[in-house]
Amino acid sequence: MLRQEHGSRGGPTDGPDIGQTETVLYVLDTPTVVCIAFAAFVIGALLTGALWFIYSNTGSYAPASPLLPGGAPSAPPRGGSDPP
Repeated sequence: MLRQEHGSRGGPTDGPDIGQTETVLYVLDTPTVVCIAFAAFVIGALLTGALWFIYSNTGSYAPASPLLPGGAPSAPPRGGSDPP
């Protein structure tokens, strides 16, 4: 982006005069914005696919001894004093 500043006499200067403010507006063109949005979509789709792949290829977690509604184990613990 080219920028030329003018002093109080109308000629170009190296910087703004004291008391003057300068507004610089940076604008992206439409193809750039579309490419950024498309790239973000593709990255999101790939990350979602990776998570699905990991989920589908890992075993499900099953607790060793499910608890009954009262909070007690469904089977007596092994190695106890129960007869075989």
